[in-house]
Amino acid sequence: MNLCLENHNLEISDLKNKLAECNELIADLVAQSCGAMNDKEPSEKTVDSQAITTYARAIRYLASINRIKIDKEAGRRVIGHWITEVL
Repeated sequence: MNLCLENHNLEISDLKNKLAECNELIADLVAQSCGAMNDKEPSEKTVDSQAITTYARAIRYLASINRIKIDKEAGRRVIGHWITEVL
């Protein structure tokens, strides 16, 4: 029984690591594809989906995991800013 639990925990750990990798990949893609400097506060990095559905979905996903705060949205247009730094 312990062996089964150890293997199960290992699988969960592997899945968590893969999810973290995917989250970082999505964050990197959004940073590179949707990044724009905020004119009012140049130190604050703003993201803009540019009305592209995939970018809007990615920004909304990152907002759901508390990486981005959405400031405005209308349909496919989503504008927000990073809560956490993206390297």
